[in-house]
Amino acid sequence: MISLPLIVLMVIAYLFGDNAFDKLSIDEDKIIRKKEYYRLLTSPFSHLNSLHLALNITLVYIFGLALEKRFGSLFFSITFFSSYLISNIFSVIIHKKNRNYNSSGASSGILGVIFFLACAHPYYDLAVGLLPFALPAVSMAMLFLAVTVYALVFKKESYVDNIAHLVGSVTGIAIYFLIYIFNSAP
Repeated sequence: MISLPLIVLMVIAYLFGDNAFDKLSIDEDKIIRKKEYYRLLTSPFSHLNSLHLALNITLVYIFGLALEKRFGSLFFSITFFSSYLISNIFSVIIHKKNRNYNSSGASSGILGVIFFLACAHPYYDLAVGLLPFALPAVSMAMLFLAVTVYALVFKKESYVDNIAHLVGSVTGIAIYFLIYIFNSAP
């Protein structure tokens, strides 16, 4: 299982405080001008505050473990890491003129996992937090997509990297279809 060690690493990085956030988060200026490319890989381990961390580790726990149970750690790892890496690259490109823009957290990787799961098993029931019922994976994906699109359209001044969320979602779908195509090939 990769999800649980990933959660532990997120918590450990958070415990190092602002120093870890400053060193691990996506900072377009530092990536482009100072060539700190490692940040493209470390941002899922940086979180702005304890609520951000709690939300991310909860989602990794729910969706990461669900994907690992159904498909194994390899598919989870490919989907999670590819989704956030591709999202981070897009984020840097899109925000490169905004030298004050930072991005952190694992949300784009998590959204890739959610959308992969929704494509592979749309009606896979997911128990979420304190809800007394489970929701199908496709419903969760559509809910997250609706929130992301709403934020992109109506919340222009946001501290949330909604472009990265959208790219993570699309990457999860693309990975599913690539795997499906290669597994279905004669």
